Amino acid sequence: MKEKVYINIKGLQLAAQNVPRDYEEDEDDPVEVINVGRYRIINGKEYIKYDEVLEGTTKKCTSTIKIAGNSVEVTKKGPVTAHLSFVPGEKTMTFYETPYGNIYLGIFSRSVDMQRTEDKLTISIDYALELNYEQVSDCKVDIEISSKGKFSLLS
Repeated sequence: MKEKVYINIKGLQLAAQNVPRDYEEDEDDPVEVINVGRYRIINGKEYIKYDEVLEGTTKKCTSTIKIAGNSVEVTKKGPVTAHLSFVPGEKTMTFYETPYGNIYLGIFSRSVDMQRTEDKLTISIDYALELNYEQVSDCKVDIEISSKGKFSLLS
């Protein structure tokens, strides 16, 4: 894969079965973000680094996706700071720091699947999200990292 890459992140978050809902079922639309970043391999681990603008502001946050074996880590630095770890079959805990306050999150990664070609890496993560030790949502995120000219929208 080339150093300059496109990063397409598509996420879907559904309220957990035990969480009351105050909106219609079809409002669970996925969120999709597309960025340009850099891809590097350092000491056998893959790193994808990119900047993103926080919704509703002009402030930038630097994000890094680190892939080591079958686990994925997402680190955010800036107005929002977080270190999210997705390890299949494991629960990890983290602080998600925002300008509005800190949130202590639990992430139980059900699965982390990766597909590779010469110019593309696709990652699918299925996980449960906990807030204050209670599951609040079931989440799925698809990440596609592709070399320039090899980009396709996730379906």
